[in-house]
Amino acid sequence: MKCGDGNTIQSKGRKLVYVEEGQIKVGISLYRSFCQNEVEVYFSDTLNQLLVTSQGLYDENQNLRAENARLSKRAEKPKFTKSKLKESEVAKSDTEYKNNKKRKTITKNPKKKRDKPDEVITITVKEVPEDATFKGYLSFTVQDIEIKTIVTEYKREQWHLKSGGMLTAELPISVDNQHFGPKLRQYILYQYYHQRVTQPQLLNQLREWEISISAGHLSNLITKNKETWHLEKNAILSAALKHSDYIQVDDTGAKHGDKNYYCTQIGNEQFAYFETRPHKNRINFISILQGDNVGYCLNEY
Repeated sequence: MKCGDGNTIQSKGRKLVYVEEGQIKVGISLYRSFCQNEVEVYFSDTLNQLLVTSQGLYDENQNLRAENARLSKRAEKPKFTKSKLKESEVAKSDTEYKNNKKRKTITKNPKKKRDKPDEVITITVKEVPEDATFKGYLSFTVQDIEIKTIVTEYKREQWHLKSGGMLTAELPISVDNQHFGPKLRQYILYQYYHQRVTQPQLLNQLREWEISISAGHLSNLITKNKETWHLEKNAILSAALKHSDYIQVDDTGAKHGDKNYYCTQIGNEQFAYFETRPHKNRINFISILQGDNVGYCLNEY
């Protein structure tokens, strides 16, 4: 942007026009006391009038959007308070978060050489000249993966009792009375939750491997009968609180079932625990810390 005298005004990283806490602001001073001539006074007054007009249009737009949301019975926009941290602290925390996130997203490369290979294949030379001398072997390591479908049939003994009942041999605990083995169930959960593979793609992949499974059964394996996982998740928080010298707590707004919920994060450099609930208050936080061992104390308050 050039002034009347031909000099160029650069923002140097500042925002020329921005919105902060519902107010339209500009990154340059509009006071008349800084103006040097009549032209600058004219432009300053004009920009001030445009700023007032823009603020009125912005407020009217926000009111219309809120009214439209109310008439459409949509959830209200959550209100988030401004961070109380200083700008230097915010910049420092953002830098640390980005560095930690970058480190976590890259999985450490395992050792390429193993103590003992799974299979050793010796390759001989087809034609060896008579004057050649044997000098041992030159190793060349190849990594590969084998994926195959394994169908296991359990023949369970049955005994007829004199009382009229039947005594049947129990299945292994790992089978859990399901027609899909533990390794396959673990793979499905790993692909869906960790690798973000959608159900249709995962279903096609399993069927390409000749695994007979329906879309409904796949959905049940992903979403139902996860009480064991929830117990393990709660046990992580309980054990971590007992062995941690300190914990860090944060929360953020989260949509759940088209409603405003709050996701609370508890952790430190050793663990991380997340819990999503509809309320954000002291009672909710205390109940999360207590887990399944909810207790009450009556006193003079």
